[in-house]
Amino acid sequence: MNAPPPAPDPASRPPARRPVLVVAVAALVLAVLVATTAVFVWKRRDAPTTTKSSSEVTVSVFLCTRTAANPKCGRTNATAQQKAEVETELKRMPGVRKVEYESFEEAYERFKKVFADRPDMLRSARLGDIPDSYRVRVAGDREAAALQGSMRGRPGVDQVTIQPRPAAGARRGPFSGT
Repeated sequence: MNAPPPAPDPASRPPARRPVLVVAVAALVLAVLVATTAVFVWKRRDAPTTTKSSSEVTVSVFLCTRTAANPKCGRTNATAQQKAEVETELKRMPGVRKVEYESFEEAYERFKKVFADRPDMLRSARLGDIPDSYRVRVAGDREAAALQGSMRGRPGVDQVTIQPRPAAGARRGPFSGT
């Protein structure tokens, strides 16, 4: 008679991949936190979104970073060619009145100033985590929606957000440029 094989010794098993999973989840949470913070900072900076013409709308086009949660970014930064193509397309679109570029270095410096009194936020982001972006002023809501639709899913583009209009009589925020 053959004896049954001995039960495997738990101590002899290879180490589980649990630590790798924990690190991956932590990195994903950090990336989402940084992306959300960047959007929050931009929204506060752009309030209000109307300018000389009360019908103008601001659209922010955030470019891919290695920490972007968008799978189309492929965990890489937007290339110089992708940035140039996005800028060219933005300037060609009907109703576009102004296109401003902010590098990731400028965005990171602004982030550090905004959150100077929040060490927890400062520890959550590093240079390169906050995306470079284009802030685009367009003639109105229709042009903003067209720009958003055209830019979403383009190579090098992570997110496109139409900034909400402020309530009538709202004060300009600390990031509005005044």
